[in-house]
Amino acid sequence: MSNIPDWITQLSAGGVLGAGGVLGGLLAGGAAWRRSKPEARKAAAEAKKAEADAARALADSAVALGDAATGIAQGVQGQLAALRGEVDAVKAREADRDRRDAEQVRLLRVHEDWDHAVVTAVRDLGGDVPDPPPLYPDPNQT
Repeated sequence: MSNIPDWITQLSAGGVLGAGGVLGGLLAGGAAWRRSKPEARKAAAEAKKAEADAARALADSAVALGDAATGIAQGVQGQLAALRGEVDAVKAREADRDRRDAEQVRLLRVHEDWDHAVVTAVRDLGGDVPDPPPLYPDPNQT
């Protein structure tokens, strides 16, 4: 009598555990797996390298994009500073013009008062003088 249990013998006889059965398939697959293991390692290494290369290219692109954006922002900041300078200069000119205009209006009012005083004095002395010409444009005319 053999030491092999009866059920193993029956499975073996049915071809399940034999060379063409499950066990044979597992053994053959294991051998094939052992043979393909270096190829699988190589493929995995190549995939990791490709992934690293893609990540590096993406990172390089992001850095280049960031550098370009920084350059654009610096250019815009320079233009903005120049425009602010121009606006400040225009505001200063406007303020100077407003001061000159206010002084001119003040002087015209003084002159207008003097004109009327002189015309009144000349007329009081018997002189015949016309009214002084206007010092301001007629606001009703365009």
